[in-house]
Amino acid sequence: MNIVRRSAIWGLGLAALAAPLAACGSSTTHASASNAAATQGSLGSGALTKVTVGDFPTSALTLPYVIAQDQGFFKAAGLDVQTVMANSGPTLVSGLIGGTTQIAVQVTSNAFPAMQQGEPLVAMGPYGRLDMAVVTPSNSGITTVAALQGKKIGVTARGALTENFARYVLTLNGINPNNVTFIPVGSLVTQEAALRNHAIDASVFSSDAIAATAAQGIHLRTLASSLNGTAGQLGTVGLQSFWATTVGYRGSHPSVVKDFCSAMSQSATWLADNANRTTGVQDIASLMNIPTSIAGEVWDSVHTAWETSVTQARWAANVKLVTGNANSVAYQKFVSTGC
Repeated sequence: MNIVRRSAIWGLGLAALAAPLAACGSSTTHASASNAAATQGSLGSGALTKVTVGDFPTSALTLPYVIAQDQGFFKAAGLDVQTVMANSGPTLVSGLIGGTTQIAVQVTSNAFPAMQQGEPLVAMGPYGRLDMAVVTPSNSGITTVAALQGKKIGVTARGALTENFARYVLTLNGINPNNVTFIPVGSLVTQEAALRNHAIDASVFSSDAIAATAAQGIHLRTLASSLNGTAGQLGTVGLQSFWATTVGYRGSHPSVVKDFCSAMSQSATWLADNANRTTGVQDIASLMNIPTSIAGEVWDSVHTAWETSVTQARWAANVKLVTGNANSVAYQKFVSTGC
C-alpha cells in the first residue's frame, strides 16, 4: 500500500522531535563556504585529512556517526571530522549544496526533492530504516490501533510524513483515516504539552522522541512501529536517512569519501553487534542526555536499524513514497554503490 505524498519536504524531521535535548559532546565547527574544501591537518603524531560533516544534534538518527567518532574509526581511516550541527533537514541539504559541508546526513523527505530538482547529491551508507511509531500515554486506556477510531492524533504538521505514517497504519488496521482528527502540534515540546493536557490522544514519535518523553516523566505505549514489525510494508522497505556528498566533492576527493564510507560501515557493523550494548548505551545516554535505563531502550530499538547498502527496488519504493514517482530520482545517478 502506498502513502500519498502530501508535502515535498518533511519539516524538521527527527531533529525537531529531539529539539529539547541537550547537544552531544561532538566537536562542532561552524565552517563557511570559503574554507569548506578539505585540507590536510595534524592531530597527534599523524597527518589526518580534515572533512566537514553536517549532523543533527541529539538524535539517534546519526548514531553511527557518534560511534565512528567515539570508537576511533574516523581517525583510523585517516580522517579528522569536523562537525557542523544543523537544526533541520533543509539546512543539511543547503549546507552540502553551498559547500559549507562536504558530507552530511540526510532525511529522505528533504534529500529526494532536492535530487529530483537536479541538485548533484550522491547517497551513501549507512542507510537508516524508517523510525516512526504511533504512541499513546500508557494510562490513556488505548491499547490498540483500532481504539483510535474517533480519537485525536498529534502530528508535527498537517501533510507531514508523521501524518502520512499514521494514515498508513490506520488503514493497515482497517480504520478509515478520515474517522480520526489530526492535530498539528509541532515539535516535541508542544507534543508533550498536548499529551499532558489531553489535547491529543495519540501521536507519532521516533525512538529518540519516545526516550526524551520518558525522561520527562511521560510514559508511552507503542501501538504500531516501523522498527518492531507492526507497520506493514513500511517497516520492511521504509528509509529514514542516509549520508550524502556532492558529485563535485566525490570527484575531487574520492579517497576521503571512500574512507568516510568505510569508517561508517565499521560503525554500522559495531552497532549491529549486541555485545557492544553497554558501551552503546552509554553513548546514547550521553548523546541524548537521558538516563542509561532509557538509553538501553533506545539501543534495543535502533541498534540494528542501519544497513551499508540499498537495493535499487528499495530506493525506488522510497522515492515513490516521498515524490510520488519511483523514477524521479534515478538509482544509477544518485546512489554510490560502493565505498
